Amino acid sequence: MNQPLNITEQEFSDHMEFCIDMCERNHVVWRIESKDGKVVMCVPVSQEVAIDPEMQEQLLEFKK
Repeated sequence: MNQPLNITEQEFSDHMEFCIDMCERNHVVWRIESKDGKVVMCVPVSQEVAIDPEMQEQLLEFKK
């Protein structure tokens, strides 16, 4: 995982589309801090690829 980049809640809100694009495409991790000191993170999440049912059957046969 990349080192988080610090950003304020207001900055994230003002530039949300850009921040989310950077998170997804460039795997940028955002550490978002609110005025009251609460912190959340915006991180990229890998998408699971569905395995074709025929391929699943072949894998099960191979395991046996």
